[in-house]
Amino acid sequence: MKSATVDALVGSIRKWQRIVSGVEADRGANNCPLCKMFYSKWPARCVGCPVYSHTRQEECRGTPFWDFISTCTDYDNRWADTPALRAAAAEELHFLVGLLPKRFRKRV
Repeated sequence: MKSATVDALVGSIRKWQRIVSGVEADRGANNCPLCKMFYSKWPARCVGCPVYSHTRQEECRGTPFWDFISTCTDYDNRWADTPALRAAAAEELHFLVGLLPKRFRKRV
């Protein structure tokens, strides 16, 4: 995995750590380092993203992110403010950490 991709993945992991702890809201691609790096590359949207490489699906489909989204009542202000949302956010965090090569896991 390229260094810039590792940095973006670490940034996304840190985003979800903050969401799980309740100090940040999910704003989708607007506050996701991986999305900022890979999502806007039309027509090859998401290609090269470690999430896409794992799922072979665009927009984080096939990940716990969509469980989090389906649990939210306000799509534009997704705070993990209920036990169900915190659990879904924790699943997404766990998923992303699992994508990080082991030698980089001490960074998060």
